[in-house]
Amino acid sequence: MIEIRRGRLEDHEAIAAIATDTFEWGDYVASVYPEWLEEADGEALVAVDENDQAIAVVHVRLLAPQEGWISGARVAGDHRRQGVGSLLNQAAQSWLQNRGAVVARLTTEEDNKAARSQVEKLGYRPVANFIHGHRSFPPLGVTNGRPRPALAERANGRPRPALAERANGRPRPALAERFDLAPAAEAEPAFVVFSSGGLARSAHGLFASDGWNFRRLHHADLVSAARRRQLWTCPSGWVAIRPSEERMWVSLLVTSAEDSRGAIRALVDLGEEHGVESMELIVPRIGWLEEALASEWVMLAYPNVVYERPLP
Repeated sequence: MIEIRRGRLEDHEAIAAIATDTFEWGDYVASVYPEWLEEADGEALVAVDENDQAIAVVHVRLLAPQEGWISGARVAGDHRRQGVGSLLNQAAQSWLQNRGAVVARLTTEEDNKAARSQVEKLGYRPVANFIHGHRSFPPLGVTNGRPRPALAERANGRPRPALAERANGRPRPALAERFDLAPAAEAEPAFVVFSSGGLARSAHGLFASDGWNFRRLHHADLVSAARRRQLWTCPSGWVAIRPSEERMWVSLLVTSAEDSRGAIRALVDLGEEHGVESMELIVPRIGWLEEALASEWVMLAYPNVVYERPLP
């Protein structure tokens, strides 16, 4: 008899055995499972057998008062194709409903036909496609021999230093556009451009609020980012950047087809100037945006599909 209950710390070893080599690069579930147990807005749910041994796990979380996210579903090999995954997903939906959510979302790899077929049988429909971008910035660790400054420290009224050279050794030509920290007043035009342009249509109004977790973008999100000194602007668009010493994590990019190359070029310049080791971003799969990113040597990988299901 299979039962669903809250995850416990003593389930960790069994969960680690289940979540092994899920992807070519391995799996992340075992490393974050203890964090799931401590979340105020989320829960780890496990399926257990008659001996109370964990045989499957799923992570469920409220990303906004009415928006839920389901991720990290793993089932032990000898219990697959027995409906365990469906039971866990239904339990996750109930968990969200009981906390006021009206929609549940999840994501899966674009080329994982088996997983996509399964979630569609559960009543989910695909609403958006996203892809991950990565770009490295040499040299690592320092900028001109000095420690890397925090990204927000550059908006202090002092002249901006010379930009770093390209990775191929040739100097980057001077550019007219640069990203500067945006005041809260920039939240409204940024939201209008996002909402009325191709980005919102392709993204279904969603953005990567926390890694591969997606929810609706609201005007208040941009105001909050500006107040936290994480919203940046240039003539070609806006970006929201989460602070990190070693990498520049871009959680939102707002631009247009006409301005995309200027925005991406200015974004790369910002990363080069501050000596971060890499830039990471998750963006909607749009041809013109992917071309603009590729023109600045941003490597694109891990295309995913976001699925959505209304909760009754």
